[in-house]
Amino acid sequence: MKDIYFDVDWTKNKKFVNKIKRQTPSGNPTWGNIQAVDDIEMADYHVIFNYPTIKLGDTQSLIFSMEPPNNPQISDWKKLDVDQSFPISEFYFPQYWKINKSYTELKNISPPEKTKDLSWITSNKGQRVNKLYRVLRWFIWKLGYKNHETKQILRGPLDGHLLRMRFLDWLAKTGIDFDLYGRGNFNLDQYRGEIKDKWSGLSQYRYTLAIENYKGKNYFSEKISDALLAWTMPIYWGCTNLSDFLPEDSYIRIDIEDPSAPKKISDIVQSNIREKNIDAIAEARERILDRYQVWPTVQNAIENHKIQTK
Repeated sequence: MKDIYFDVDWTKNKKFVNKIKRQTPSGNPTWGNIQAVDDIEMADYHVIFNYPTIKLGDTQSLIFSMEPPNNPQISDWKKLDVDQSFPISEFYFPQYWKINKSYTELKNISPPEKTKDLSWITSNKGQRVNKLYRVLRWFIWKLGYKNHETKQILRGPLDGHLLRMRFLDWLAKTGIDFDLYGRGNFNLDQYRGEIKDKWSGLSQYRYTLAIENYKGKNYFSEKISDALLAWTMPIYWGCTNLSDFLPEDSYIRIDIEDPSAPKKISDIVQSNIREKNIDAIAEARERILDRYQVWPTVQNAIENHKIQTK
């Protein structure tokens, strides 16, 4: 059994482990031949998400990106003396879900009854962007630069948030019936408030909008994973090579930079595409639970990249 220490830059080790132990079959912080410990001195591996919060020592170190590659913090990795790095440019985002269900519950649960058609769970971060920055980005795009098909220098770390909020404005004006949930001050008739457990904003719905804050290779987050785990078909924008990871029929792509996208969503919601592709959704769920979530990802990284303890 190999001991691993999780070092994440948004919370404490113990809090993180206590949260993700529900992602194991036993409900304990173990998976296969790895187990989490709360003392770096006892660890065989120092597993870092985004950026280390403690000093790198002799313990073998692995670093994973949980943010898009246009995040300035990720560019600082070159300064770190880590044994193995897994940037989004080369590797996927290790999945951890935001729904209050255990691994065992999710493995065993049948598709819940769907009584509603469309939801969207998001924050209003793009609305809170500095006004000068927002005006500058809109000016660049109006010159003809499509946000996520330009040189990296023209990709700002908040661009995806801005596009997402612009798309929300478009969608809200169409009259499409959907329920909006999330943190922020949304002055919209569709807004239903914050929810403590995303399950309640997903499990009742046949479809949900899963809009990332970045479009590019390998970056897919809990926005799509949570939807699939709730047996809800994602209407998706984000990862450009998602079919390398999940069955193509388990989600539907849209382009949020296309003003006609709301019409496409309306057509989707009135269809039975989800019901026809329920087997693809089931396969996607299995891959998330047993391949792409945090525990198997870390174990496979250690084994397949032949990182050895000293």
